[in-house]
Amino acid sequence: MELRALLVDDRGTLAPGSTLYEVMSHPLAFVAGEAQALVTVRHADIACVIAEHTGMAGQPFERVQRTRALMLRLEFGSSREAELAARTLWRVHDGLVATDEGRVLRASDPDLLAILMVMGQLCSATWSVLMHGIARPRDVKNRADELFARMWQDREPSRSSLGIPGGHLPESPGDAVDWVMAELDRRWLDDARANELADIARGLPRAYVESAFSARWAPLLGLPAMAVTQAATAAAVLALRGPMVPRAPAIASGRTVAAGCVAARGMHAAISALPDPVARRWVFTPTSD
Repeated sequence: MELRALLVDDRGTLAPGSTLYEVMSHPLAFVAGEAQALVTVRHADIACVIAEHTGMAGQPFERVQRTRALMLRLEFGSSREAELAARTLWRVHDGLVATDEGRVLRASDPDLLAILMVMGQLCSATWSVLMHGIARPRDVKNRADELFARMWQDREPSRSSLGIPGGHLPESPGDAVDWVMAELDRRWLDDARANELADIARGLPRAYVESAFSARWAPLLGLPAMAVTQAATAAAVLALRGPMVPRAPAIASGRTVAAGCVAARGMHAAISALPDPVARRWVFTPTSD
């Protein structure tokens, strides 16, 4: 599909006023990306692509920073920024990776992109619910499923911009989640490489603090960085469904998830007390300038 046909009012691919736009434009939306990474790095094929193709192991912070900036331009930028971001993403994904099993993967494989997109959207829904102080895991999951279903309807026009063909995913949000959980379970990886990639993902908040603040101040912000990591971990675990629920201990203990729920509420309270422009300057949401 021609990318220009996906843009909304000559802007990015997300429609202002839609549920998805509201969730993804929150100043703390980036935490859901950390949560998604903690789950998807354990998919054998995604782990292989990340390790061999993206440079995640060598320069994780820089790689994530570039990807976030591209996604913000694609979803919220001008038509020119969105088109350039989409073409950059397509070019970056157009690489081949050989697996240990002798298969050849392409980073642009629609199944892999679909797993990342659906899991990212479910983590976003879960994170949004967590910030508003829902305490019981069952309630978090029920409300996240409801929010995900509303977001799912908004996403359809823009999936092609990520390289996912129309009709590739089920129409039903529940069926899409079931498919992703089955795929993650089928290709679940619990070895040294997966653990290393998960550790890299958990270290991203601290890497941001160290890069954004002087050496004098960075140590004092170590606790907030830890809170982001705990919150992302809680969102990752509470976004699991079906066959993936028993996999949760590989991601985090119940105590860590409980700490993450508390951290989520604290982060939301802190950011809500700030004027929106100030909040967006202080948190890690790269912009196009």
